[in-house]
Amino acid sequence: MTALPPNKFPPGIVHEAYATCLDLQNRAMNVQQLKSGPTVLVCARFLGYVILEAPTTTGQENFAREVTSCQDGATLCKLAKFYIDHFVRCFRAAKGRTPIPSEHPSRPSFDDIQETLAYLLREPTRNHQTAKSMALIRDGYRCVVSGRYDFRSIMRFPTVRAARESSGAAVASLKAAHIIGESINAGISTIHDESTTRHYASTVWAVLDRFGGVFFEELNGADVHRLENIMTMDPNVHDFFDSLDLWLEATETPNCYRLNASDATILSDLPATITFTSTDPRLALPSPRYLGIHAACARVAHLSAAGKYVEDMFRDLEELPVLASDGTSADALNLALSRIGISVK
Repeated sequence: MTALPPNKFPPGIVHEAYATCLDLQNRAMNVQQLKSGPTVLVCARFLGYVILEAPTTTGQENFAREVTSCQDGATLCKLAKFYIDHFVRCFRAAKGRTPIPSEHPSRPSFDDIQETLAYLLREPTRNHQTAKSMALIRDGYRCVVSGRYDFRSIMRFPTVRAARESSGAAVASLKAAHIIGESINAGISTIHDESTTRHYASTVWAVLDRFGGVFFEELNGADVHRLENIMTMDPNVHDFFDSLDLWLEATETPNCYRLNASDATILSDLPATITFTSTDPRLALPSPRYLGIHAACARVAHLSAAGKYVEDMFRDLEELPVLASDGTSADALNLALSRIGISVK
């Protein structure tokens, strides 16, 4: 966890909000902690780093207004917990394990890449499998970060096998990585009480809209599988990206990104920068906006230790056989209930 740097914002709403975060950081030991949630110090630094890392000026100002509307330390901590629950978690761990997608029973099998692409472009239904297939073609059947080739593709397509052999690159069973996870829409279209799963998902969208300028209509339903939200990744890279331990920072060059991570060892065998290219102009590249929001969330989670708080919740949920009688399992319980659609006030 890294202390907030000095306030260098010019006079105005953002300066005032950041000063509030610095003040909460300085008096964290004297502010009563919430019954369940991160420590006051984590809350103070989380709020401050959200202001510092906001991907847009509008998002920064919107968040600053929320901070300045808080009346005391307890309200500030509640705001921090709200954003951790509805912003960090939608990237950090709410995705869960991606199920192995099944082939559509009527889908033909192609041995030619161009035939496969032509079929996919005509396919009216957008789902995880079609998104993965199109991303594989766009990304040259390689992980966009590590450069590993997809094992099943080199077994299927002679041209991919030849390219792999020419490059000498390693192979892996590649995955379709969603920048903003599939589960963000969970509960939106299902029949639930308005205060449960539907409310949680819609609140996540409200946060993304207000803070990052990503609108519900962009990734609603099957549109979450749009190519702008998909990257081809090998399993290790995918895990680091999903856990917010690896993120991509935009450079001045379009579609060129600098890799950064929560720990330098993650980057030891990865390139310093990557550049997205498409093998076909009809296949869109990953969205800089989506990657910018993911990177902002990752940096905030890492610098403020909010990511560790969420990680601890998920670990407790997996490891605790029973709830502790002293109430220390409250965060894990709240997490478990929210995942099945029960809201805890």
